[in-house]
Amino acid sequence: MQATTTTINMPLLKTGTNGEAVRFLQEVLKRRYGYNIAIDAIFGPNTAAAVKDFQAKHPPLVVDGEVGKNTWRELSAHIACPC
Repeated sequence: MQATTTTINMPLLKTGTNGEAVRFLQEVLKRRYGYNIAIDAIFGPNTAAAVKDFQAKHPPLVVDGEVGKNTWRELSAHIACPC
């Protein structure tokens, strides 16, 4: 039996972005990593600060406050699949 990998393309998130992907990010940061941020679907300064802190704690991520492919990968590495 061959293992399969599912790839989900997540959008680039940064300050000023809003929507359901931001809400998901905020839920992960708050519930899984304990960041004290509002879950409001708005990527504001508090979300950016939490992202930068997360990136700083997970080298070799670039600490830029943006959630791109590498940051999504690191975030998802610590989330158990509910399947």
